[in-house]
Amino acid sequence: MRILIATDAWHPQVNGVVRTYERLAAEARAQGAEVVFLSPSEFRSLPCPAYRSIRLAIPDRRRADDLIEAARADFVHVATEGPVGLMARSFCQRANRPFTTAYHTKFPEYASALLSIPPRWCFTLLRRFHNAGAGTMVATQSLGAELRRRGFKRLMPWTRGVDAGLYHPRDVRLFGSDQPVFTGAVAWRGLVAMQALPSHLANMQGVNWLGPHGHVLHYPARRIDELHLVRRAHRLAGRILGHPGHP
Repeated sequence: MRILIATDAWHPQVNGVVRTYERLAAEARAQGAEVVFLSPSEFRSLPCPAYRSIRLAIPDRRRADDLIEAARADFVHVATEGPVGLMARSFCQRANRPFTTAYHTKFPEYASALLSIPPRWCFTLLRRFHNAGAGTMVATQSLGAELRRRGFKRLMPWTRGVDAGLYHPRDVRLFGSDQPVFTGAVAWRGLVAMQALPSHLANMQGVNWLGPHGHVLHYPARRIDELHLVRRAHRLAGRILGHPGHP
């Protein structure tokens, strides 16, 4: 079995969509299926205006058609709603071939935060994009419920897992107890697009905020396109300091 995945998110990008399809390809090979990718690297491209580390393919329908036909895939999956995804979707519709899609990124929320575009406009376009396929894969029940309320059809659960080869319980307890030991501290980390931040927070230098019950560290990452944010806080009296009501 040969599967073609059309995606605007691929190497050298490092993000959740890329990691998802990297793992999918590896697991598919282990089960005897072959996965090939149609990505922006096959086309001339330009940097995305709001996220310059991402390259957007310049549409070339003839080249896309040739590449998809040459792949001789049994199944086509359209992973993203960008130029590559649109070209693959167009090919399948013209060739009367079924295809699936996946809803990975909350573009309406991004467009609203970055460009002040009303979310309903984006949802209208995305609904038309995804409902043309044989099914749309979603990672969580809550996302599926939200999209269903907005008129998305043929939603299919595609949950995530954990690589047990990398993440597994230790053979030996570090603290000599059979029960988990809570240290009293809670840590959180994440990456935030620099363009999504207010101008006074889009700092090009690392900053460490220190306090009596925790600290926040943030610094630019990935060629200054994103802000790496780390927070550590003590949990006292049933709540995290600074966030009343949150257990």
